[in-house]
Amino acid sequence: EAGRRQPFTPPVIAAIDLENPAPLSTEVVKAQIQTKAGEPLNLETLETDLKRIYSISTYEKADFRLVEREGKTNLVIDTKEKGWGPSYLRLGLALDNDFKGSAGYNLSANLTTLGINRRGAEWENAFQFGDTPRVFSEFYQPLDETLQYFIAPRIEYKSWNINGFYQGSTLVQYRATALEAGLDLGRQFGKWGQFRIGLRRGYGDVGVRIGPPAGDIKFNSGALFTSLSYNRLDNFNFPRHGTVADAVWMIPRKELGSDYSGNGLLVSWLSAFSVQRHTLLTSMTIQSALNSEGPLQNSYPLGGFLNLSGFATDELSGQHTGLARLVYYYELGSTGLGEFRMPLYIGGSLEGGNAWATKSEISGRSLLLAGSLLVGADTYLGPLYLAYGQAEGGHHSFYLYLGHKF
Repeated sequence: EAGRRQPFTPPVIAAIDLENPAPLSTEVVKAQIQTKAGEPLNLETLETDLKRIYSISTYEKADFRLVEREGKTNLVIDTKEKGWGPSYLRLGLALDNDFKGSAGYNLSANLTTLGINRRGAEWENAFQFGDTPRVFSEFYQPLDETLQYFIAPRIEYKSWNINGFYQGSTLVQYRATALEAGLDLGRQFGKWGQFRIGLRRGYGDVGVRIGPPAGDIKFNSGALFTSLSYNRLDNFNFPRHGTVADAVWMIPRKELGSDYSGNGLLVSWLSAFSVQRHTLLTSMTIQSALNSEGPLQNSYPLGGFLNLSGFATDELSGQHTGLARLVYYYELGSTGLGEFRMPLYIGGSLEGGNAWATKSEISGRSLLLAGSLLVGADTYLGPLYLAYGQAEGGHHSFYLYLGHKF
């Protein structure tokens, strides 16, 4: 019948050519392609191939074209290297004040360099100044062309406070300092998951900052490290859909140089649900020494914006912590000029949790309730929050925060 559209007949691909101007090896790009020469073109497979190539952090675009040569059809895959980078700087700011004479601050910067070598190595460096100084560096090196397996040496220095907290008062405050190195081997699962196993070895000291004077205590750390992460959030700044979950198991052992043998487990989960401009986040975080009793420096912190809001950052600590929270926010619209417009949000949170020194102290009656009211903006420097939090016992704080909270 005249005018009827003819069905598409997939051509047989004679050869696959790559236009790969990026610094990555051509073999790395080829390893992402499941389309085969000598077979009819499958558009679904090709679309998945292009998405897999595009997901490599080096590329801005991945496209294709069909070229007829000597009566045969060749598939040409074009890749375009990002016109920005390869180094990316992310800044962070955390301020809290209870207007009772107590205030805290941290300034941070994270510099990540991509595409360092032909297999797409990445180098991350993080610096933090303020109440909790931290310097961190990790070199992420893929081991094969598929970019699935990797090795990651790392080193970290940090200093932090540990509070002995009881009925609204800090009885004693310790200051811990540690230097730790590690080496991980891992498996990457696309852009949504990762498994790691590695070793940690370090040393440090703990001293009294507020309280009866006492000499510093030296310590050694050595542990087997394992982690499993899953991330399907649609947005890291203000997510609307998806789930993120993490599990970390630290296994300190004297045979690895630690002063004690025990366990440490962290499990966290967050899911986002949205209807039009309304978003609800549900999340839970558990940290526990399990059946072991770790030393003071292995205490888990709790407190701060969206982590029992109303308390100062890391004001509580214990061998076991638990936190459940509901976070709601509404997208008001956006503000700014031209292309430089930022989405604005208002919302709040309901939170419950606590930190416990021993497992026998854990009970529903010991849970602390907290909540917050927040105003947020998705800026070009990252998510920005201005919030007020209040918790049981008369704890309240104002927060100004720049950086990821989810």
